[in-house]
Amino acid sequence: MKKKWEYYVKDFKFFDYDFEDGFPNDLEINDLKFLGERGWELINIISYTDQESQRCFRYYYKKEKVD
Repeated sequence: MKKKWEYYVKDFKFFDYDFEDGFPNDLEINDLKFLGERGWELINIISYTDQESQRCFRYYYKKEKVD
């Protein structure tokens, strides 16, 4: 039987000064940990700049779908 997946995309917007204390910050660490504990697997991360020239990370997750 073929596995079915759920997908989740999370965007994180930041400013350059957010890196002064390192990255990821505590909020992101807690969020990533929370998702991982619930079975979400991080499969990709990209960085981009949005229309307002704010820098962003986009996290892609997947989890086996339970019917």
